[in-house]
Amino acid sequence: LAPRRAAEPTRAAEPAIVDKTAMLKFYGPALGIFLAGPLMSNIDNAIVGRAAGVSALAALSPGTVLADQVLYLFSFLSRATTGIVARAYASDGADGAKRALRPALALAFAIGACLLVPGYALGTSSALRALRVAPELRPDAAAYAIIRGIAAPFALCQSVALAALLAARDAKTPLKVVLGAAALNLVGDWALCVWPLQLGVAGGGGGATPP
Repeated sequence: LAPRRAAEPTRAAEPAIVDKTAMLKFYGPALGIFLAGPLMSNIDNAIVGRAAGVSALAALSPGTVLADQVLYLFSFLSRATTGIVARAYASDGADGAKRALRPALALAFAIGACLLVPGYALGTSSALRALRVAPELRPDAAAYAIIRGIAAPFALCQSVALAALLAARDAKTPLKVVLGAAALNLVGDWALCVWPLQLGVAGGGGGATPP
C-alpha cells in the first residue's frame, strides 16, 4: 500500500484583484449622478433670480426646502433598493434584478402619491407658517413647493430606478438620465420664467424635473 500523504493545509481563497481603472470608470459617473441635484437647484436659483427678481429668489428658498426635504425623508428607498437588487443581480442576473425592482418601484410610487394631498396640497401653507416665512413670500413659495410636489411619485420612482442601475453595475445610464434631466430643467426654466411665459417662481417649479 502506498504511504498515506499528510493532508495539505487548506489555502485561503485569494482576494480578487480590483482593477483601479474599472473602479474609476464606475465611480466617476456615479459621482456625477449625486452632483446633479445641486446643479439643478442652482439652475432654478439663477434663472428665477434673473427673471423674477430678489423677492422671487427669496421665496424660492423655503419652497425648495419643502419640495426637496420631504422627499429626502424617503431616501431609504433607494438605499434599500441598492442592496436588494445587488443581491438579486449577483444570484439570478438581470431577470432577478428586474423581479426585485418591481415591488420597490410600486412602493415608491405609492408613497409619492400619498404625499400629494396631505403633504403638499394641504400641508404646504401650514409648513411655511411653522417655518416663519414672511407672509409676502408665502404665495410664491407655496406655488413652487406644490408644483414640485406633483412630481413626487415620479421623483421617488426615478431615485429607486437609478439605485437599481447602480446596483447592476451600470453607472453610465443613470448619468445620462440625470444630465438629460438637467438639460430639460434648463430649457423648461427658461421657457416658463424668462421667455415666452414669464411665470416667475411657479414657472421654476414647473420647469424643474426630478433630481
